[in-house]
Amino acid sequence: MKATVIAIAAILLVGSITTFASAEGVTDSLQAELEKCAEIKKAYERLNCERDVKDKITAKYYKENSQPVEIGPVTYYWPGFDTEGNTFGISSSGQAMLNLRILVENTGSSQNESLFCTGPAVCNYDVSDGDKEYKYSGMDFTNGQVVLKPGQSKIFNMFFGANIGGGGTTFEYDSGKDYHFRINEPFGSGSIPLNLGWALFFYFLIISSDS
Repeated sequence: MKATVIAIAAILLVGSITTFASAEGVTDSLQAELEKCAEIKKAYERLNCERDVKDKITAKYYKENSQPVEIGPVTYYWPGFDTEGNTFGISSSGQAMLNLRILVENTGSSQNESLFCTGPAVCNYDVSDGDKEYKYSGMDFTNGQVVLKPGQSKIFNMFFGANIGGGGTTFEYDSGKDYHFRINEPFGSGSIPLNLGWALFFYFLIISSDS
């Protein structure tokens, strides 16, 4: 079953942004750019060059493997659970655990756009099962926001699980309900369907194959 997971050609951590792409997803031109960076003598210039190219690779992968969700001037790309950073499972204690990694891009504004999430009780993002709203247990917004310059893309991560207080909630899974990741920003609102039932089936299939 593991062989069905998308092959990862590169997994490179830059701050809170993980950059990766499938072997077929990295174009020759981007690979050439990355190789050219290695020729730069000064370390900081070389690292900056590599970071910029890795960000391009990340954006390319997400865009080619996601159904874009346009909300106002910002487009959200979520590639699903068969990708790095996106997982769903149940712990040995029965706690449902959901990790989401999403690419966002300022595609429709000539000015900076900001995504806000300062705490579980004050956050423009949550997960809903149609009846209940679940607040995050962990996220990586810098100072409570993700700022996007015109044309810029970034990745953010969110985790839903145990209640961490501060207006938080305990994430629960009910196989009879449909779950959505919800966006409610001043510039617009919308949601991304998560298909947790399929993700859980995939999770237990991998667990059984390891045992």
